[in-house]
Amino acid sequence: MMAWIIDLWREDVWYQQLYIISAAIFILCSLLSLCMLRPYSKVAEEIEIEYASYYSKHFFMSFRKKKQRELFRKAEIAVSQFNSLYPLYVLKNWSSQIAIFSFGATFWLVAGSLVYEFFESIPVEDSTYITDYYGGDGSYETAPMDSNGIHHVEPHWVDGYERSDGTTVEGYWRGGEDGYYRSNPDGNPFNNLRP
Repeated sequence: MMAWIIDLWREDVWYQQLYIISAAIFILCSLLSLCMLRPYSKVAEEIEIEYASYYSKHFFMSFRKKKQRELFRKAEIAVSQFNSLYPLYVLKNWSSQIAIFSFGATFWLVAGSLVYEFFESIPVEDSTYITDYYGGDGSYETAPMDSNGIHHVEPHWVDGYERSDGTTVEGYWRGGEDGYYRSNPDGNPFNNLRP
């Protein structure tokens, strides 16, 4: 198990490292929370007793949520004055909250990365559309690659030549880095990729 975690960490994928960290935080905070359970229970019991004594002095408390929170906080402060285990109570509360948060973070990170890896593992077929097609009016269009009469031209050198009007054209490299698509000659200029 440890070797798998180390290998996962060494892959240097940020989201994998993040859920390893959040899982480690969850485990540490959960263990800390379990260790503090006994002192937490003692302090919580004293807080409940103190709270009950405050609560009994007020009327219609079931409808007064804000007052309930105020009295509970007052009970916590009172118990913190005389109980030396109160810092462990606070530590248990914090560690429980962090454990809950890190569990949620770990869960969603793992779930998200599994979904991401699933979609990444699907083989991507060649695009069914040519991206460098222009219609006869110069507007950008798309043309299906599997349509008949279209072929790919690799980048190549074109030797210099002289046009019929006497203009000399020097040699040049055509097609850039990836080449380009052309329509097969069929005598119909209306289905050409470029005018």
